[in-house]
Amino acid sequence: MKKFLLTIALVLLCGVTMAKEEREGRLTAAELNAKTEKTAILIRTTSKAERNTYYNQKGQRAALAENSVVYWVPAGDGAFYITKGDGAKDYLQKSNLSTFGTADNAAKFHAVQPTETGTGVNLAKDGNIYSTWSEGGDYWVRFAFTDNSKWFNFNSLQYNTGTGVWTVQNVYEVVPVTYNFTLDGETKLTKIIYGCVGEDFPELPALPFGCSATKPEGKIAADNRTQNVEVTVSLPFEYADCYSNIKYWYYMGIRDDSQGPSYLKYDASKSYIPTPGTIDGKENFAWSFIGNPFDGFEVVNYAAGDAKILSAPVAPNGNKNAGQLARMVEKEGAAGNTSWTFLKSTHNNAKENSFYIQHPTATAYAFNRQSYNSENSLCYWNSRDTGSSIWVVEVAMNIERELQILVETAESQLSQLQIGTKVGQYSSTYENYEAVYADIVEYANNIPADATDEQIQEKINVLNAIIASFKINLPTPGNYYRIGYKFNGIMNYAQGEASGVTNKANGILMTTDKGAASVFYYGNDRLLSYTAGKYVKEDGSARGLQEINTDGGAVSFEAGSAVGTIAVKSPAYMHANTADGKHFIDHCGGAGCAAHNLFIEEVETLPVSISAAGMATFFAPVAVEIAENVKAYTVTINGEWATLNEITNGVIPANTGVVLEGTAGTYDFAITTANAFEGENALLGTAAAAYIAEDAYVLGYINVAEEGEAEKMEVGFYTAIKNQKDNTVWKNNSHKAYLPKAAGMNAVSFSLRFGEGTTGLEEVKGEPTVDASQNGEVKTIYDLTGRRVEAITAPGIYIVGGKKVLVK
Repeated sequence: MKKFLLTIALVLLCGVTMAKEEREGRLTAAELNAKTEKTAILIRTTSKAERNTYYNQKGQRAALAENSVVYWVPAGDGAFYITKGDGAKDYLQKSNLSTFGTADNAAKFHAVQPTETGTGVNLAKDGNIYSTWSEGGDYWVRFAFTDNSKWFNFNSLQYNTGTGVWTVQNVYEVVPVTYNFTLDGETKLTKIIYGCVGEDFPELPALPFGCSATKPEGKIAADNRTQNVEVTVSLPFEYADCYSNIKYWYYMGIRDDSQGPSYLKYDASKSYIPTPGTIDGKENFAWSFIGNPFDGFEVVNYAAGDAKILSAPVAPNGNKNAGQLARMVEKEGAAGNTSWTFLKSTHNNAKENSFYIQHPTATAYAFNRQSYNSENSLCYWNSRDTGSSIWVVEVAMNIERELQILVETAESQLSQLQIGTKVGQYSSTYENYEAVYADIVEYANNIPADATDEQIQEKINVLNAIIASFKINLPTPGNYYRIGYKFNGIMNYAQGEASGVTNKANGILMTTDKGAASVFYYGNDRLLSYTAGKYVKEDGSARGLQEINTDGGAVSFEAGSAVGTIAVKSPAYMHANTADGKHFIDHCGGAGCAAHNLFIEEVETLPVSISAAGMATFFAPVAVEIAENVKAYTVTINGEWATLNEITNGVIPANTGVVLEGTAGTYDFAITTANAFEGENALLGTAAAAYIAEDAYVLGYINVAEEGEAEKMEVGFYTAIKNQKDNTVWKNNSHKAYLPKAAGMNAVSFSLRFGEGTTGLEEVKGEPTVDASQNGEVKTIYDLTGRRVEAITAPGIYIVGGKKVLVK
């Protein structure tokens, strides 16, 4: 279908910023006095105070209009009139230089080249306009009355006896340019627009709705002042030159606001056009158009046939009464308005390609949907508003066109889909759909002459099956995702707890940050915040993150109402909101809301941080590739040592706790499907933050640097303190590993050993500190009786990190 395009053309005259040698149309006083025929001219002041001002456009600053053009008309005896046209009262009057009247009282002029500057010289300097008297050369002009006693001051439209710059003008010859607008080789419109000799052709005027054209190239000269301009038509519908040649039919919708859309219907039993809210059959709702944008359109209906056309009152008055109703009338001898002008819809929120059907002569009137006889009907109204907006949707009236429309629909729909296997993309369950689809498209474009309705219907059925087979790929368990929504075209992402981001009282904040806080893991039918280790919850009217080790918050996914979007329910819909000027997600029970259209992206890398100690633990339910410049270790226990065994194949398997070693910072660990691991590993871990009742060890460190030395970390596994829920459990943070305390394992702590090496303490300098990323507490220092010591205040033997240490 052709698309709507309307080109707004402005009528402009000569520009004013070109250098004088390029200004072929500028006239000297001698050239003006030599004219023997009426000549169209443009007069421009040289006064700096009124620069860019033209006669009859005072103060317009070069905003030219057609009434800036005047005429230099021979009056005999070397004198000239200035007129605005050919009428008997178009002569500039001597009594008032701003009015026009008869020739009897007209002023008579001749042109004079100034020879002196006069007083009060204040020349214009704008672009390439003169700033000194000498630059004017032969092109300065004064309009003198025939007795040379006074000069025409165009700045103030009055006589002047002085010789200041306000009496000095530039004069340009103006010529009419005839534009013949042709459509399909036939001239449909002729417009005459003035331009300056030697300048570009003037801009094209406004053309009818849906019409566009290209301005001729080149300069205006004596032999090219008539130009044929080919018009291109792009309307929301195809039209025909007669009823028998109609190929395209359309449902015509009118209005689509809080009252909902309606559709124009032909009902032979009624003397008006009802506009019901639903379509209950093709033929009575199918309309088409005969004519063209220049001559107007007749509107016909499929069920009414070729004998009837749409009509409205001869004299519309906008009273919205029975006398103003539209109706179908016999075309033969029809009285009333049966040929229509179309205009682009301009009201707020108008549908794309919508338009008004307007009275061809009374331009303030258009169709409107109004209540009549207890139902909505089409009538005339003295305005163009929301209720006047009409749009069309093509409807097939034969099976060949039905297949062609379906192909066009499929091409439009499929072109919007991002086809692939990732979440938010679309995939088809139809086997070998690409080849089958291509075959149907070729068939629709070249339907065999002997094709039967049954054969065409089979193609329609297959194509419908292909279209229906495309489904959006929804999130699958065991993967990480980001959940986004576009606010004002900018993607924002739901955030778990992170630095600078806290949950709103009734929702989860959304920001443009795509950092770690925007990552969620989908597993066990729930969404888990990667950084907070908490699950998305539904709690009354709120949506936030629920406490760890709690049930509920199950989520499900379905296709959103917009292409590429997914709706999330838990159990009500996640709903993007902008309340209080903040972006957040709360919930909403209704379906189909645009704010439910969330974008879900697959996360391909997990950000993992290593603390200042140079070590951290990590655990994830997916396999990841070890980042560059980082080492990963499993752990085995041997006496007082936690032995670190490096993973050498570059992959941390899923559900495997590890110790990471590297320079402090955040690293991206790429998610992978590789999942091989052989060997022992004493570490466990949790993806969610969890309260753990079993005794265990967590990673911590001690600064063992001598006084005056740089910080030196002694890292080990220390007993976790049960400091939560009445000191019955300890907290393991999200995506962290820990070392469970096995039967018979009585050590307070374990130092780390890398192969034969060790990080064992030589001398205690302070208390151990838990790994900054662990956020737990550890038992730290004990005396020989097994009592915990808060701080070492005297020399002696202490147990630190599972080994005896002498403090001097």
